[in-house]
Amino acid sequence: MTDSIYAPRMARLADVRPMTELEKLFVVEFPDGSSLGHQPGQFVMLSIPGVGEAPISVSSSPSRSNGHFELCVRRIGDVTGALHRMRPGDVVGIRGPFGHGFPIEQMRGKDMLFAPPAWGWPPCAPSSTRSWMNGAPSAASSSSTGPSARRNSSSGTNWSNGPPATTWNSMSP
Repeated sequence: MTDSIYAPRMARLADVRPMTELEKLFVVEFPDGSSLGHQPGQFVMLSIPGVGEAPISVSSSPSRSNGHFELCVRRIGDVTGALHRMRPGDVVGIRGPFGHGFPIEQMRGKDMLFAPPAWGWPPCAPSSTRSWMNGAPSAASSSSTGPSARRNSSSGTNWSNGPPATTWNSMSP
């Protein structure tokens, strides 16, 4: 294991779940069972040997990691296309986490509104999940063009099924 976030660590795809026609949820784990050590709002650099590297937002809550983390990835280029062709057990490189993340402690106990634009929901999911699980009033809004915006990627459940979150969207049909 390396101590640098700049050196890639090999990681295994533990599970791959289709979310929509273009998006898949990848459950990733390190062979030694260690956690990523991320905060809500951070991202990783995912590499596929012989293809390239791409920044991907972490879409799972750090408090629910259990030795793995989730990446919700839209197929839009060479790296994400190659990733979408991979199966559980395949190996990728992970660098990071990078970015400052969201100021969770400053938001504790406050009402929150999550309103990401279009495909901006994955980096908000860890914060909204943590808020929702801690009983804080939350509201989520999205202007996505697909059904994945209504889905909490960390649990795979529709937010409109559980309190105290209020959801609404302006999605195209």
